[in-house]
Amino acid sequence: SMSGQFLWTVTCTDMWSGWVYCFAVWHKNVPDIVAGLQQVEGISPFRVKSWRFDNGTEFLNKPMIEEFETRREESQRIKILRSRPYKKNDQCYVEQKNGDVVRGHLGYGRFDDPAITSTLNLLYKSSLNPLLNHFIPQAKQEARVRVGGRIRRKHGKPRTPVSRLLDWEGLMPGDRLRISEEANDFDPFTKRNKVREIISKITKISCRENTHSERKAS
Repeated sequence: SMSGQFLWTVTCTDMWSGWVYCFAVWHKNVPDIVAGLQQVEGISPFRVKSWRFDNGTEFLNKPMIEEFETRREESQRIKILRSRPYKKNDQCYVEQKNGDVVRGHLGYGRFDDPAITSTLNLLYKSSLNPLLNHFIPQAKQEARVRVGGRIRRKHGKPRTPVSRLLDWEGLMPGDRLRISEEANDFDPFTKRNKVREIISKITKISCRENTHSERKAS
């Protein structure tokens, strides 16, 4: 059901490297989305030049445009672009992450308790985002050829987003050093265990809230 208020995940991804960052907001709250995108801009290992959103009003609104498109310094401005109406595949990179990352780890249920917001953001920020960017390889399509009535796709060797960024000549020296140090500090097994621990905590809170609601309704 889409009625009422519940948690949403905002998924950001870079089309070239596959770098991904997720954060949670309560009921598409615009100030929280703006604050989350500011955080993404601040920690991303590259300069954000544009946001490419779907056509939701949580993205296409005055506060978003004022914050990113009309900044005083022209060099700091970020273009806001939108997908074409009724062309969902324009957001294929994000839709893929929504399936693999969000639903793959949290399922298809909905969380109705705003108290879960901080726990879910802890999951994304401290464990899941670093795990995806540093240790989960992704294969990128290099060629697409139509042969008769079939389409044949050729994919390159799977690589992690961080490895692609470290090979990028445009990466600033300071960012290169920071990413390398983070990669050395991360333990994938510890991160994976932390992900499972936090997801188990979120599930328990959600089940407790659902049981309470059912009892109240009956």
